[in-house]
Amino acid sequence: MSTASDDSVPDGTTLDTTASDGQSTARQEYEIEVIRDHLGDLLNELGVRRDEWRPSHILRRIPVPFLLLGLGAVGLGAGVAIWQWRIHIRQRDSWLSRAERLSLAARRAIKAPDDVAKTSPSVAKKIATAVAVTAAGVVTRRLLSRYLAEFTHVHDKQRGSRSGRLSTHQNGQVLGTSIGR
Repeated sequence: MSTASDDSVPDGTTLDTTASDGQSTARQEYEIEVIRDHLGDLLNELGVRRDEWRPSHILRRIPVPFLLLGLGAVGLGAGVAIWQWRIHIRQRDSWLSRAERLSLAARRAIKAPDDVAKTSPSVAKKIATAVAVTAAGVVTRRLLSRYLAEFTHVHDKQRGSRSGRLSTHQNGQVLGTSIGR
């Protein structure tokens, strides 16, 4: 752990195994100093290596021709990709390509007509549906209002109270039993 021998202390004297507490304390302090020196050296080395691996430091070590060659390769790849994309766009927009896609779509529609997307209903059908739904809603509302009016009228007579709750006596009459008998 330390560079000093096991029996020596900073002043160069040797310790015997039956050393006092003062001598063992001095030895521990010396070992701590040695460890701090080694730790300082290690941290300095780590700082140097960290600086060596920075991207700017790495780029400085690469020769300029290789750097230019790499940038040229990346530029060439990007240029080829853009060129291929433009060719694809031109071919897709050509009349011949459009005719081929239309022919393929027609063959698919003839082969499986159920798979062809259905169109939305016409405006006349939408209007007729809206009228039918409205008429059904009006008829249902009138029937329910008549039934509910008769039901609430009969129910109000039986209830007698405006709170909406039946009294104990009225509840017994509605149920057909009398309370207190």
